[in-house]
Amino acid sequence: MFVDPNLFVSAMSQHWRSTLQNAVSAPLRAVWHQMAMTFNRQISHVVKGGGDEWQVIQPPTGTGKTQGLAMYCSLLPADEHPGVLIVTRLKAQADEIVETINSMAGRPLAIARHGDNAVALADLRSHPVLVITHKAFENGLDAVSRASAGVDSWNSYRAWQDGVRRLVVIDEALDVAQEGQVTLDAVRSAEGNVPFEVRERFPAQMDVLRRMVEALENVAREEGQRQDVSRERILDDSVFDQLSATSLLPLRTELRERRRRSSLSHHGGVRRAQYLADCERTLRDVETVVTGWRWFARKKGDYSINTARLIVPPDAGGAVVMDATATPNLVYELFEDRVRINPCPLGARRYDNVTLHLSFGHTVGKSKLTERGDREVPRLVENLRRKLSSDRKVLLCCHKGVKSNFDGLDTGFAAFDVAHWGAIDGQNVWQDRDAVVIFGLPYRDKTWSANTFMAFQGVQPTEWLNAEGNRPFRNYADIRQALEIGQLVVSVVQAINRVRCRRVIDENGNCAPTDVYIALPDNIIGRGVAHGISEQMPGIRVEDWSYEGAKRGSKSSAHSESLVTFAARMPKGRAEIKEIARQLDVPKRSMDWLRQRLRDGGSELCCRLKALGVSYEAGGRGRGSQSFLVKA
Repeated sequence: MFVDPNLFVSAMSQHWRSTLQNAVSAPLRAVWHQMAMTFNRQISHVVKGGGDEWQVIQPPTGTGKTQGLAMYCSLLPADEHPGVLIVTRLKAQADEIVETINSMAGRPLAIARHGDNAVALADLRSHPVLVITHKAFENGLDAVSRASAGVDSWNSYRAWQDGVRRLVVIDEALDVAQEGQVTLDAVRSAEGNVPFEVRERFPAQMDVLRRMVEALENVAREEGQRQDVSRERILDDSVFDQLSATSLLPLRTELRERRRRSSLSHHGGVRRAQYLADCERTLRDVETVVTGWRWFARKKGDYSINTARLIVPPDAGGAVVMDATATPNLVYELFEDRVRINPCPLGARRYDNVTLHLSFGHTVGKSKLTERGDREVPRLVENLRRKLSSDRKVLLCCHKGVKSNFDGLDTGFAAFDVAHWGAIDGQNVWQDRDAVVIFGLPYRDKTWSANTFMAFQGVQPTEWLNAEGNRPFRNYADIRQALEIGQLVVSVVQAINRVRCRRVIDENGNCAPTDVYIALPDNIIGRGVAHGISEQMPGIRVEDWSYEGAKRGSKSSAHSESLVTFAARMPKGRAEIKEIARQLDVPKRSMDWLRQRLRDGGSELCCRLKALGVSYEAGGRGRGSQSFLVKA
């Protein structure tokens, strides 16, 4: 039930050279050998009654990880097949993998099951290789961890003949920390969007929504009366606990079925389906919040109640994760001893022919760029036309709300494709593009890093949530910030490698010449992303990009100037940051921005303060911790 690693490497070398017209190298062979050895080891663990460990391998983009997975499946012996479950991101990718496996094997080994190919669950155990989507796998894990409906699907995915599939391979990282976030507006909206006839059938579930609204209103009143204005804090409110006795799953199931029927209607069905989808999502978040720990977060004048849970139960079994960007993805480290990260053999990829053009000092968030898109997009395109010749083929990745500003715009290039965050990972349709532009970073909600850490490591105290740059974990001074930077590096590197730099053209692992343009903020986040790109793409050349568009607004700059003026005039000693903010009338949001730059010792603001003999002293951990400006 195993594949000989040497046979696998030989078959991959032949396929790589003859079929795919790529160059084979010793480092590539080492990557393929590691792949076969890891798959064999996982099968062996399961056969021996273990297999709970998750193994991560990191074949770089362009080294044939998906082709190698298909080749491995095609070489498994028919008379003692271990049974394989493959989990991939998109339905189209699932179909493509099935076609590749069956073509290589010369017989129908594999089958895909997803929304467009609804194979009966009872028929799955007879197919040696089953391919499903990330979403189906995550839903199965969630069902097992909740011991709720959906476990039958999970058991059917894992079943093979009279036992279980001994090899589970996940292509790219999973979201195994399920977040829940509720706001008063969202719950009120969900309550109002439940159709009247449905409300009458589910009175207990509707009562949960009504009482959730009351609980959130109580939290709002309490927050308004609190002397402590902490931005985030752990909640211990028995009102929420009382809501957990009633499952919202029956109501969610009904709304999901109505949404499916509405989506097939031609008369306002799409809009109704969207309302129902939003309502169903809120119900899921409500259920997650009332059944877990909870914490409060302020956000742009509003607030939310948040939680997260790990959806990998102890008895779910292990898997092999193939993740080209595993190193910057710190979520694996939070798994502790349950995950084994295998270092990638060196030298399989080089990016000596790629030039990274960096410009700092820009606003890159979704709301600001969407608001300014009609002004910033023409400026960006004009800059690119000065940098690149008209025969170039360009892929640009931006926020979804910015994408429409490119419609009908004459860029003057041979090809100019625009993709948006959330719809670019795993896509291989731009492999001939010779330039890629990253216009905006895919920040996650500020609550994500805390949710993720606590889902793995347990609930942290309120002081940890509000600490200023002092949340250590292993070698990281601030794990929340490190998680945020790592997530951005993963997303950006994945986007960059959609174009032709993903393809190896010589024995040294190089690609064809490619230009990468990216606008970044001038802070620790921006520099962390730039550093992460260079680490993930060894050999890449870095140059300055002269681009003046999408600069940060002047409001925060004005507060920076006020802070510098204060520092120049302050006497020797220490001044508390909160008191400085009060004296200078700096809004909390702007002060958060200033603190971020103060924590970054290399920022322009810190350098100007150092010239005045002033340094920043971050607060320690614990209640009442403070931070200061200190003049020697």
